[in-house]
Parts: sequence; structure tokens; C-alpha cells
Amino acid sequence: MIPIYIPSYNRANTIKTTKYLDASNVPYTVLLHSDNCKKEYLDAGLVDEKNIIVTNAPFGITNQRNWMVDNIAKLGEWYISLDDNIRGFKKVVDKYYDKYKKLDVTDSDITQKDFNQEITASELINLIEQDIKLCENLHIEYLGFATVDNFFFNSKKYKTVGYVISKAVAIKYQGLRYDINLEAMEDFGYCAEQLKKNNAVLINSWIKPIAGHYEEGGIGTYEKRVPRKIIDCEYLMKKYPNLFRYKEKKGCHPKAELQIRFNNPKQIIEWKKTLND
Repeated sequence: MIPIYIPSYNRANTIKTTKYLDASNVPYTVLLHSDNCKKEYLDAGLVDEKNIIVTNAPFGITNQRNWMVDNIAKLGEWYISLDDNIRGFKKVVDKYYDKYKKLDVTDSDITQKDFNQEITASELINLIEQDIKLCENLHIEYLGFATVDNFFFNSKKYKTVGYVISKAVAIKYQGLRYDINLEAMEDFGYCAEQLKKNNAVLINSWIKPIAGHYEEGGIGTYEKRVPRKIIDCEYLMKKYPNLFRYKEKKGCHPKAELQIRFNNPKQIIEWKKTLND
């Protein structure tokens, strides 16, 4: 089975992803920063000691992700990384999922319910394995899932250019590391590197993790992250000129959100040519 790694911090009593995987007896490893963190998690009783690795990496999700790729990821092989606050996953209902690659979301017969079939962890792993086969055929090394709940924006099953949120990803490790200059938006930087390397990622918009964003615990609420997100956005705009633009998002700081400007590999190839000018 593909190894599953769960970096976790400050959620000893509220970690959710392990419960979801435990329900299907799917194996995983929780990565904690220190022995003190490990004690907190063991005292809380939600994670077995056999499922914990203490990394002793410096604080920060970027450091944890780099510890993963430096120490336990195997070159040329896939692994799955999940955030620690995932309650489950949902997908497009069976009658559409295997038969279609696009749904007419303007059709009144298609509703949000058709995108909300909850699946077990075992079912999820099987679906990820199917998508990994597709990635291999397309020479893609980075697999992600839907970032929004609104079905109207998820009419196409697959996208090959876009933002891959690190909440739930599968990665074929080929030596890429995370940019240590990024603390709050490390997945944007990693996604940019994957696009530079392979011209594409794979986003399955018909699967979505059920989880909150910027919840208490972890590395903090949205308000706590905003100052660092502003710094990271400016850094990404300079490092990858014309790849990103600022994104207006209700309730968010206008300089703390980004989106990728392109939507297909041909545009990425043309963009890469400008980097050599």
C-alpha cells in the first residue's frame, strides 16, 4: 500500500484524520516535531505509539514536509500526505464517477448532492491508486483534489493546471523539496515547481476532503497566518513572475491570496519560455 504521512502539530486532542483511517484499518504515520509533542499525543490516547515518528525538525510545516522527502520518501515512488484535521472524503456519486469526465452543472438534474457521496478510507485509497495510474501515463508527479465545495466549479473531473492544496496530496518523489523561504504558502511554491518540471499537475475535482480550513491548533487561524501569507505572496510573485495573480476572496486580505493565471499545459510551456528572457 502507498505510505501515508500525516504531519501534525498542536492537535493531540482534536486530530481527526487518524480516526478516519483507523475506521478502515488503513495504515499511516503521524509526524511530530518533538518528544514533548509525542507525549502529548500519547497522553491524549488518539494515536498509537507505533504510528508516530518524531522528526526533531524545526517548527513549521515546510520543515516537516522537507523532513518527509529527505528521510522517508523513496526516490521514484509515490506517497500520500494528509493534513491532520480531515474528517472524511466525498466524491461524485457512482453513477457518474466512472462513466463521465464532465458533467453539465447547469442541468437541473445535477445537484450538489451528486458531489457529496461520502467514501471510506479504503475506497479513497483505491481511487487514488487509479489516479496515480493516470498520472504515470501523463508523466505527472503531483496529484491533488477539489479545493471548493460548490459543485458548479467542479464540472470537469480532471484539471491538469491549477492550485494543488496540500491538505490531501499524492506525490511521486523525484527530488523536489519545499522552499524553506515559504512558511504559510509552501504548497503554492511546490505546485509551481511541479508545473515548471512537468508542465502539469493532476487535480481530481470529483474528490474532496471534508475538513475545515485555518482551524484552531495546527499552525494557527487565518488571522494569525495573514502577516506571513502576505510575505509569502510577495515572494511567490517575484520568484515566479506572471505565474500568479492576487485573488479576491470574501473575508480574506487582498494581498494574502493567490491564484494561478493559467489553465492548461500549453500556457505553462509558453510561460516557462519567458523565464529565460
